[in-house]
Amino acid sequence: MWQAIGASVKGTSHVRTGKPCQDYHNYIVTPNYVIVAAADGLGSAAQSEIGAEVAVRTALSTLQDDVRLYQPLIEDSWQRIVREAFGAARDAIDGRAVANEVAIRDYGTTLMLAVITHDRLVVGHLGDGAVVAQFDDGRVETITAPKQGEYANEVTPLTAKDWESALEVTMQNDNAKAVAVLTDGLQNLSINTATGNPHAPFFAPFFNGVTQGVIDTISTSTQLADFLASERVCAKTDDDKTLVVVGEFA
Repeated sequence: MWQAIGASVKGTSHVRTGKPCQDYHNYIVTPNYVIVAAADGLGSAAQSEIGAEVAVRTALSTLQDDVRLYQPLIEDSWQRIVREAFGAARDAIDGRAVANEVAIRDYGTTLMLAVITHDRLVVGHLGDGAVVAQFDDGRVETITAPKQGEYANEVTPLTAKDWESALEVTMQNDNAKAVAVLTDGLQNLSINTATGNPHAPFFAPFFNGVTQGVIDTISTSTQLADFLASERVCAKTDDDKTLVVVGEFA
């Protein structure tokens, strides 16, 4: 059985300026698979919170439809349907921009997708943020690390013309016992920026929480949001923060 918790909270920099939270996430949990989507709207984009929400909702529904239709999936099929989900999200943002007569760059956002099954982990990653997994043998690994551009803090968003060439799709043919998807507001707390390796003590309480038995995922997600908004965390990062944690328990 799978269970998931998640939260997106506004960073203190946006609290001070009155800007909305530009992160967005959602997930679908079924007995056979879990799909997670998380997006981080670009701070330089005028309505990036809209782009993040449209990207997550569209990609999640598209990917779920394809997983239902094409199971069981071979490796090439996984690559194709994950890329199709990103393409659908891009098209949806483009359509929203045209309808509202604004430039698509106003909806600039990153996007991460993760599909977790009992024997496979598939991740699509565009932009910053990271996906970290714990496997049955106890090892904790960074599956996809932040994607930086030529300059510091530069990423390729879903709204860029060359987004397809920047998209990375990664597959692990192994049983991931727990998976965390996080936006860049938590990178410095959880990922070694020099090596890309995860800081295991950061993830341990979350992974243990979702793998050691049934929990109330609604109240636990609220507790997660409180933690992300706490002084302890905000003293180290003033950015918006998203964390989704998925675990399998007996």
